[in-house]
Amino acid sequence: MSQNNSVKGFLIGFLAGGTVGAIVALLTAPKSGKELRGDIKQKSGEYLDEADKYFIDKKNQAGKIFKEGKRKFTMIVNDVKSRPEEILKMLSRSIKTQK
Repeated sequence: MSQNNSVKGFLIGFLAGGTVGAIVALLTAPKSGKELRGDIKQKSGEYLDEADKYFIDKKNQAGKIFKEGKRKFTMIVNDVKSRPEEILKMLSRSIKTQK
């Protein structure tokens, strides 16, 4: 959970910092309005491409994590299905010891 928040915070900081830096750089450069608009369009496209790559990477990572979780869940379900009596005895012992 905290890793998710740090990744989210990093992305927000990265995009905000990059945007502010690009705007300051473009506005302080001595260029005509047409050139400035072209530069803004180009930079915004670059930032969108970087953000898109980042989200695709995170989506792929999430897919791998989901796939691994699904695999482990299936293993546990199959284990429980194959040993119901043994698991019931373990649960019964656990309940008796907690009373």
